[in-house]
Amino acid sequence: MKNQKTISSVKDLQLKMPKIIEEYGNNQEITVLALANPILALRKIGYQFTVEAEEQIETLIRFGPEGKEEYEKAESEIVNRSKEDFSLRDRKKLSSIVCKCLSDSRGGDEKTATGKTSKKKPAIPSLQEVEKILGESPVIVNGNYRDPLEVYAALDPIIPPLLTIRKLEAENPRLASEEDIPQILQKASNSVLQSVTFELNRNTKS
Repeated sequence: MKNQKTISSVKDLQLKMPKIIEEYGNNQEITVLALANPILALRKIGYQFTVEAEEQIETLIRFGPEGKEEYEKAESEIVNRSKEDFSLRDRKKLSSIVCKCLSDSRGGDEKTATGKTSKKKPAIPSLQEVEKILGESPVIVNGNYRDPLEVYAALDPIIPPLLTIRKLEAENPRLASEEDIPQILQKASNSVLQSVTFELNRNTKS
């Protein structure tokens, strides 16, 4: 029998929300937690998530329905190009895959009679360089996002969707971490919480 406290998808959470709101909608601590990180709030009241559901729900909360769709399309392109099933949250694995794809693409470059590539392209970055780039966020220059990964965009199909994901992540802050919660609760206790409306888009595709 399925554990009633386990959330397996966005749709599953939508179905459980009315009961959750009825039971905890007036609980100030849970309300504050939900505003900072709904996933942590749900864990606080005993809910668990499958890995897939947690990633889907966090993506929806951070990016909204349209951003979620854009993110998941880019994610699918990356996984298809890599031919490996992995989480983009695994930065070491992602760095390794990016390096491999770039190296494979460079290996297929057209050669001249002297053995050199026919078109001048940027050198393939080392694994350490890729890890460093992926550990940094794009920056805003004159109102536009600039990503150090852009220089490699033409080298392999894995780069453009990765740029899309990095821009989405830079534009939308991460949810509060467990380490942030005590300070958030303390600040909330010093102010009067007015009213909060919980809403989950029921038209969102899971």
